[in-house]
Amino acid sequence: LCVPLGVMRSCVVLTLIVAAVVVAQVASEHTGSTVLSSLQSTGELACVVQTSGSSLRFRDAPMGNVLGKIPHGAKVEVPEWKVTEKGGFKWVMIRYNGQEGFAASEFIQCSDDAPPDEESPSATDAAPDDASAGDAEAEAEEADEAHETEEGQGGGVHCIVGDSVNVRHKPGGDKAFEILGGSQVALVEDFGPALLGGRTYHWVKIIEQGGGGRTGYIAKNFLSPICALKNPEIFVSLKGLTVELVDKTMDPPFHEVYPCGVGTLGRNGKPITPVGDTTTGPKTSNGWYYIVSRTKPAYFGGFPFLRLMFQNSRGANTYGLHGPITQPLKRGYVSHGCMRMRGGDITRIFNLVKDHASTPVRVQEDFRMWEGKQVDVAYPRHHEPFQ
Repeated sequence: LCVPLGVMRSCVVLTLIVAAVVVAQVASEHTGSTVLSSLQSTGELACVVQTSGSSLRFRDAPMGNVLGKIPHGAKVEVPEWKVTEKGGFKWVMIRYNGQEGFAASEFIQCSDDAPPDEESPSATDAAPDDASAGDAEAEAEEADEAHETEEGQGGGVHCIVGDSVNVRHKPGGDKAFEILGGSQVALVEDFGPALLGGRTYHWVKIIEQGGGGRTGYIAKNFLSPICALKNPEIFVSLKGLTVELVDKTMDPPFHEVYPCGVGTLGRNGKPITPVGDTTTGPKTSNGWYYIVSRTKPAYFGGFPFLRLMFQNSRGANTYGLHGPITQPLKRGYVSHGCMRMRGGDITRIFNLVKDHASTPVRVQEDFRMWEGKQVDVAYPRHHEPFQ
């Protein structure tokens, strides 16, 4: 086929332009070029998987087939924060290594929710420097948590009560593994009484919910059938050094008491923890207000962080309920304004209120009363009540 020289030159130029576009598209698909990235990033959130060390299952649909596992700390993209509830979990679409799928939203922390440093007291009310990032005790408190998201197995879901509990190979037998307080388990078998250390306990067989589905035996007194509340409220007493979780709409009324450490004493002789009525955060997804596992700074120990809507002198929400910082928990006037709790206690209270946005919270100076008695808990005090 013969064509004029001028036309041939035009054809060559057009061919080169088309080839360049094709190469750019191919490069864009394989290397995430600026062109494709800019199109994909519009309205997207840059997020990180936060599972306290284990992997997160990645599915083709909410509760669908598993596409793979995403390691803790991996970066993912969320095209749009749109939550779908199914199977007891809240799901959000994410993109990982170019593949789209669904994961449980509570394990996805996005950069627009990234908090600044916590517990920042004013210069006049500086707290003791017991919150060093080198606190090996706080890191040692991180028990064998399995935050790997998966639908539950078995039946009769209960919650672990206490700081952490040993699960055994057989009733009264050797330790199989440790499970953190607040974790959910399903009852498989009611075994009955058996001896351990000269004492008789009632043993049940359980299967861990989520993660690897580990099984073993546990004393029944470490289980609570209460894993959900209707209308929870939180009360903090600065003199009592207690945190209470209450739901008066339950039958009978739900009431649990936990020891805590609160703000160090300021110049006025009172804790720097703010008093009054407030709430937890308005947004229950894993992020700024409800942090499933806080590892930065390291002294938070990987325990949940439940933020309160109190504001500091700069107008920031820096107060909350979190792990112990020190081991064991110092029940006294020791913090920078937050409420420090034992690992199992903060995990339990977090799990019971995490689906209730804006849970009412009251912090008061005086002791609390419940059914005509002063509220207290069997845990040694580090400090006597302030005057």
